[in-house]
Amino acid sequence: MVRISVDLPEEVAAALQAAARALQSTPETLAAAAIRDRVADQAALEAELAQAEVELEAGLGVPHDEVMQEMHAWAAGIRARHAGR
Repeated sequence: MVRISVDLPEEVAAALQAAARALQSTPETLAAAAIRDRVADQAALEAELAQAEVELEAGLGVPHDEVMQEMHAWAAGIRARHAGR
């Protein structure tokens, strides 16, 4: 186990203390969980970006302009169906 010390602004420390009390936990436990989640999220994001780059290089991507045209047409269709309401 590695101990890391972090300086927090007073308002952040107070909010962390309050959240820990509300959850019947400790600030250290909440901070450790938040850091674990953030690191896991970063690893997942990097994996998704790497996969997206592979797909783009393979020509599997859809140009942004095409996606936006489809989204605008989709939204216009919904608006048209609900115009009389």
